[in-house]
Amino acid sequence: MIVEYDTTTKEIKAAHYGRPYIASEWASYDVTGRAVVDCPGEETITGKYLIIAEDGTGSFANESSMTISVTKTGISANGTDYCDFSGIIEGSTIYLDGVSVGTADAEGTVRFSATDAGTYMFRFYKYTYAIQSIGIVATDEYLYDNITG
Repeated sequence: MIVEYDTTTKEIKAAHYGRPYIASEWASYDVTGRAVVDCPGEETITGKYLIIAEDGTGSFANESSMTISVTKTGISANGTDYCDFSGIIEGSTIYLDGVSVGTADAEGTVRFSATDAGTYMFRFYKYTYAIQSIGIVATDEYLYDNITG
């Protein structure tokens, strides 16, 4: 099986089941931040993380799970209302809307507040752990009346 993966996080992006790896077929593969690896003998990627050996071949091991909780998924976009995330594994990278905003410390908690209304997507990543995604909706509490404006 051939696996396409993110070169930073090793997150599996695609798998080509039953396809033998022929290096010349992948010589022109040029996707920024991604690479391919041959994973001979593997059958499924569900619940797995990728391990790249020194010889360049890949294999898989079972992922561990994070149990991240959040106090609430809806907040007011007033800069004072907030939600707290807890249970984040130390060393996990925290992404907000696809941009890294830091790394979790030993305490494993993060507080979030917003001043702009919108939906915010958090992703928590640590190698060998399943990626966790949690969305937070921040509202300005202004209800627009379609009839009277």
